[in-house]
Amino acid sequence: MPHHELIGAVTKQREQLKDALSTIKKLKKETTKTQIPGWLKQTKKVNGVPFGFLVLDGYGVDELKDIAQQMLQQKPGFYFLLSCQENNCSFYSLLSEQFDSKVNLKELSTLLKNSFGLRGGGKKGQLQGGGPIVDAKSLEDKLTMLLKK
Repeated sequence: MPHHELIGAVTKQREQLKDALSTIKKLKKETTKTQIPGWLKQTKKVNGVPFGFLVLDGYGVDELKDIAQQMLQQKPGFYFLLSCQENNCSFYSLLSEQFDSKVNLKELSTLLKNSFGLRGGGKKGQLQGGGPIVDAKSLEDKLTMLLKK
């Protein structure tokens, strides 16, 4: 195959890959949107705060953030989303303003760092970060205990 034809073929494949990835991202977002009502039903009230804990492996922090924001819009509360891949985890947590006095995000940050090696930062009402693979059940239990304080 001549060089110029090869370049054209590679360029075409790149465009096809870009389109396929875009379609996959769109479908993933649509699928996620249909799952939100079910996830909201799984929330539990802890110390008067609706608490949702989700493990969504294979999602990026931006996707976790979008999901948490959609959930918060539909049901105010505290949401902690975790995604683990290969040898690390990412997390995103979001808290409704009305529950600021019941959930101390600085204390949460310390708990995540000291108990699980997860580091992060954020601003009022949100915390995000990552670290090593964690035991999700143990993390959910510790978060529940923190909320009960």
